[in-house]
Order: sequence, then C-alpha cells, then structure tokens
Amino acid sequence: MQEEASAHIEDNIITGNFLANIAFGGLFSENTIIVNNVIKHGCLEGIFVVESGQCIISRNRIEENLDGIVVATAIPIISKNTILRNKSNGIVALLRSEPLLQNNIIKFNRGVGLFVRDRCIVKLEGGNIIKKN
Repeated sequence: MQEEASAHIEDNIITGNFLANIAFGGLFSENTIIVNNVIKHGCLEGIFVVESGQCIISRNRIEENLDGIVVATAIPIISKNTILRNKSNGIVALLRSEPLLQNNIIKFNRGVGLFVRDRCIVKLEGGNIIKKN
C-alpha cells in the first residue's frame, strides 16, 4: 500500500498547536499549497516540510512560533511570506533541501533569518528582505 496525499490550505488562522502548526511530507506531497494563512504561536515550527518535492508556501504571515519554516529534504517555493518574531529562526533549511525564496520579509526573529546547513542549496530571487534577526 502506498500513501498518496497533498493538501491545499488557504485563508485560515492556524494557531497554538502543541507541535508544528502545519506539517507535511512524503512521496506524493509535492502538490501541497499553503497560501494566505496566519500561522502563529506554535510550540515548534510554524510550517514543517519533510521529504517533499516541489510545493508552494506563499503569502502567509508566520509569527511567534519556535521556528517560522523548517524544510528537511524538500524543494519548496517559499514566496511573499512575512516571517516575524519567531523564538528561534525565520527559515531553516536542512538535509539537502533546495528551497527557492522569492520576495519574503524575514525579520525580528531571535535567531537567524535564514539558517542553511547539511549540504542545502538555497536560491534567493527577487526582493527578499532579511534583517534585524
């Protein structure tokens, strides 16, 4: 049996969850779209993406989580998000992830704005603002 799942998450307020506010991944999660949400006050990640092909994270307000977005072995397009005041980092790329970042505002996080490790390749295009982290 093979699991096949993706999601379209749009126009929600997602707040106060014990682990990640949103978590997804796996073989067929590449069509997942997370757009135009308020994602805040999570005990861990605002959004956690693991082992995913291309997915879209766009036009979200992600704030006051432990980390804003964490990607592990994933290839997301992260665009037009506002990522503020997280307790640790704005965006974390791990385990050979290859995120594309476009036109994001990443600021006032207590750690670093963009934390890249574990042989990741991060592509920054067009108008990202990463400051005061």
